Amino acid sequence: MSQSAITELRVHGVSGTPPENILLRPHVRRVAGDDSAGFFRPSDEADPVDGVGGPRLEAYSWGNLTSGASARALWLLLLPAMLANMAPWMRPRRRRPGDESTRVVVAEVTVLGLCRMFALTLTGTVLLTAVGILMDLVAWQCAGPGHVCGGHRSYLAFLGRGWFAEPGRRLAVGAVGPLLTIGLLWYLGRRTWQRYESRKAAEGTGCSLSDPGFWYGRHLVGRLRLLHIVVAMATITAALAWPVMRHDRAVGSDRALTGWVLIWTAGLLLLLTAAAVWVPRVVRRDSADLVPALTLLRLVALLSVPATIWYAVLPRPDWSSSGALPGFTGTVTALFATQVGLLVLLTVATAVLRGRRLPYRVALGGFGTPIVASMALFLASAFSAGASFRIADWLDGNGVPSSAGEAVERLEPPQPYAWAGFGFLMGCAGLIALGLVVRFWLQPRLVARAAKQVRTDFDLDREADPDRVRQIARVAGAAALSNHAGTLLAVLFVPGALGSLAVTVLVVLQGKGPSISWRPTPNPRWC
Repeated sequence: MSQSAITELRVHGVSGTPPENILLRPHVRRVAGDDSAGFFRPSDEADPVDGVGGPRLEAYSWGNLTSGASARALWLLLLPAMLANMAPWMRPRRRRPGDESTRVVVAEVTVLGLCRMFALTLTGTVLLTAVGILMDLVAWQCAGPGHVCGGHRSYLAFLGRGWFAEPGRRLAVGAVGPLLTIGLLWYLGRRTWQRYESRKAAEGTGCSLSDPGFWYGRHLVGRLRLLHIVVAMATITAALAWPVMRHDRAVGSDRALTGWVLIWTAGLLLLLTAAAVWVPRVVRRDSADLVPALTLLRLVALLSVPATIWYAVLPRPDWSSSGALPGFTGTVTALFATQVGLLVLLTVATAVLRGRRLPYRVALGGFGTPIVASMALFLASAFSAGASFRIADWLDGNGVPSSAGEAVERLEPPQPYAWAGFGFLMGCAGLIALGLVVRFWLQPRLVARAAKQVRTDFDLDREADPDRVRQIARVAGAAALSNHAGTLLAVLFVPGALGSLAVTVLVVLQGKGPSISWRPTPNPRWC
């Protein structure tokens, strides 16, 4: 029997159907992939196709990707990074042979550069979350005078005694946590880099997915990972050096100059890193150059952290901490404003790249890049706000984190996190409302339309097996929901984007967040 030139690829759902059941064959063989995910074909070479002249049968089984130890669920914490990596691949591709107009080329380069800058800011969000919890809430506020959490957390008592009593030394101890966070991110990034970015396809056929360079991103990903490490190190340097320098400047100490040098070093590292993602030699996928300048950036970033820790632990017996960590709230606000600004620019650049009319149908109307990037920011902000408020609540003995002038000082997470938590609640409310609209308005109409189409296609009257018609219509109506996914996401994205712009302007101009209050719950026994 001659083999068909067409392959019918069958993919199972979340239930993890075995490939034998997918292909309806008792014996199958794996032709590509591994134990986690692979492609299977019927092992009987005499019957490789679906009927006489039918397509070649092939199944993709991916069930083992979601199985294994429960700790794999922790990878959900990297979901914002995954969405940020996916965003540039969602851009509209208008370029055709001979279509090399300056506008299209510049717009595509701009979209890719903005996506890489946005990804760098997400690394800053992760590190600022660790800084806020361990350096601000624990080392600066909880271990400082006047806070109740320092008295009933015995394992934190050492931060308020003896050599650790000075705020600078407590902050240096708190910086260990963000450094461990960098180590964890580096480990996860290197692990995926070695496993998934170091394989070359055997040959290319002109299709993007079969291009050997499409899957081989070892050199590019390695350079970008280095830049993210530099951003993380510079964030810790600035967060640690700023409050110490601020104290030295207030008391007129000559050490303030050292603090300024460290802060300017961190700022210069961030600027050079942001500029590096626009350099073609750095971001070319087919380039194996090491780019010595990036290695120098990493060296300076690595040296700046121990230098800042040394600067922070110098004796300052007249220093006492109070309130929130100096400069931290403003930094969080500035970072969020920068991210929203990048999303605005990304939307404009995507609109230019898209043009008035695409020559083909594309997901999300061609605006998948800013929509997916916005989802990444939404999740990252929600994770940061939830972690900060929950840790503050727990350290306070499940008291209410508030700055409302209570008799006992409470820990104060940054006010922008209050807006992030408020936005998460509004987003959940929007999803619930959208789900109700889909369930009780859109889906019944799609089912009714499908039922009418079934009767038309099979020339059935209303009396012909209505239960069977209804069953087919329900399946067809549920499948048709995917055709409206872009519209449904736009319904959430547009008001969410406008709301984020309004909130950003309000926070930047006034620095205020919504009032947060809830009834404290009893502290769990294991806490």
